[in-house]
Amino acid sequence: MQRKILKLLMFVSKTVYYLFILQLVGLQLLMANDTRGQSLQKIRISLEVEDASIKEVFNVIESKTDLSFVHDRVLDEIRTEFDLSYKDETL
Repeated sequence: MQRKILKLLMFVSKTVYYLFILQLVGLQLLMANDTRGQSLQKIRISLEVEDASIKEVFNVIESKTDLSFVHDRVLDEIRTEFDLSYKDETL
């Protein structure tokens, strides 16, 4: 009886171990794939703004690309103005 339980326990342990290794390999393959955030260097944009708030800069970038920016309302309180002039630059 004890021998059967021991064999069953060894079988379950090996199975769990192999499934764990399989999951790790699967996660490595998944993480090796490019994500959208990592492909920003492929996006090129020409941008010209004067005296624009950071929110306005984001709106211009959103209108010229497929990107969307999500930000906190604290960003609306920033009073810094930007003068940017880029021609065919990567993000």
